Amino acid sequence: ELVLAANLGSRGWRNLGLDPLKMGGPLAPFVASFLSVLVGLAVPYAGMRQVQAGGKPAMESVLRTATLVAIVFVLSDIDAVQQFIVVGSEQCRQDSVNIGVGIWFATTLLTSVYHVARMERYHPAKEDMEPLLESDEDSPVGFRVPGLPDVFVDPDLGKGGSYPCCSLGFEAALGV
Repeated sequence: ELVLAANLGSRGWRNLGLDPLKMGGPLAPFVASFLSVLVGLAVPYAGMRQVQAGGKPAMESVLRTATLVAIVFVLSDIDAVQQFIVVGSEQCRQDSVNIGVGIWFATTLLTSVYHVARMERYHPAKEDMEPLLESDEDSPVGFRVPGLPDVFVDPDLGKGGSYPCCSLGFEAALGV
């Protein structure tokens, strides 16, 4: 549960636009882990991947996920479901647990909705996007990928090995 809260919290930290911790030293990983778990428990829906888009799609994702969680929470209170999951659990008093989880659910939903409603929708700028391929007359296929570095590969490297009298299988066996 802590790992899930830490994952949601670290993603939620980024989605909410919070600044990175400016902390170093041996305690930094522990403080960062503690804070990510805290954010994950406080605003878990802000840590969902779809929230990163912001705007209406993010809000719809939060509400859809919260609805699913509410349905599972209500179904888990049915005696037949409890007996199926853990035999004898339907006999236990679960009032305080249900009240605690219900308060946590409502609080985190309202907090997440508040923060997600303040997020702006992500709109990539046209000038920020570089083309996937560029035309290049020197390329054997006529195009090149601008995001990859130009690395020259000598075509003579693949013409033959250093030992023309040996087969590839013999060289592999010799290498092993």
